[in-house]
Parts: sequence; C-alpha cells; structure tokens
Amino acid sequence: MRQSSPLLVPEEEESANDMECEQLPAETLRQVTIHRDPIYGFGFVAGSERPVVVRSVRPGLRFPSPHACLLSSAGGPSEDKLLAGDQIVAINEEDVSEAPRERFIELI
Repeated sequence: MRQSSPLLVPEEEESANDMECEQLPAETLRQVTIHRDPIYGFGFVAGSERPVVVRSVRPGLRFPSPHACLLSSAGGPSEDKLLAGDQIVAINEEDVSEAPRERFIELI
C-alpha cells in the first residue's frame, strides 16, 4: 500500500467542468502530495462521480495529551491541501478523470 499519493486537482472548479485531464490548461491544475496517516487515512471524503470530487476534508484531529487533560490539535493529512469541491483528475501521474471508482480506490 502506498504511503502517499500525489494528486492533481484543478485550481478552479469552473475551469475544469466537462473537460478531461489532458484538456485542462496546466495553470488551472495544482499538484498536492498527501501522506496517508496509519489511523486516519488520507483525511478526505470523495464522491463517486467522474472525475472524483472531494466532498469534505477532515479538520485538525483532536486527541488527549499523554501528560494531562489538555487537548492537542494536529491537522489531518489533507488539511490545507484539498478543499471541498476539488476534482481529483490524476493520481501518481495516472489520469483518473474517467476511471471507475474501483481503480481510483486501488490507486489511493
């Protein structure tokens, strides 16, 4: 299983509507690398449409401090990298804009 997945997502959703990955101008795409957390995964929820759309990103995780009753906060793996509404058009340089959900999951 991969520990990180470089994702290619459009900068602006409006620019990417009804377009395939190869047709998107390079300036409308951004590449992000997300490292999989062993417990919390990649920290985002994706829809089942094509291309896959990020539905939500988990905010910072809260966990008890080992020394007291304090709470510490740590950002989820996708926080500040993905936004709800982002379209994932490539994973590890493979175009997934029209890929079946099973292939998307396999790559992640």
